[in-house]
Amino acid sequence: MKRRSARCSTADTFTAFSIYPNTKMGNERMTEIVRQYGPDRIIVDSACDWGVSDPLAVPKTAVLMAQRGIPAEHIRQVTYRNALAVYGLSGAMQEADWLDPAPVDQRGLFEGNSVLRGGQTPRIEPPRRSLHDLRIS
Repeated sequence: MKRRSARCSTADTFTAFSIYPNTKMGNERMTEIVRQYGPDRIIVDSACDWGVSDPLAVPKTAVLMAQRGIPAEHIRQVTYRNALAVYGLSGAMQEADWLDPAPVDQRGLFEGNSVLRGGQTPRIEPPRRSLHDLRIS
């Protein structure tokens, strides 16, 4: 079997930073990286895995960036748009999935099965508020 080498330039890559409390990459350091290098090809993310984690690390970092004078457009780019650009390449993740969500209707079945157990009453709700309503200020 012949092996192919993947060619990748820095123009094709993004750098993602997972923010953890009490480690090398906290929200203050991340803020300074964005200030120094700008928002291009940087993704700010969080994780909840092996150590002390904070699932709110991204919004906390966004707030700190705003307090430290980073433009709202740059904050949105590193905390949202860049990730969507990369993770959406497969087509499995599309912004419309959460901006225009289907209403909750638990009467539906998947391959003949319901998510309901024990005689639960199906929950039926209209679509929720759009993410377009959320603002970084």
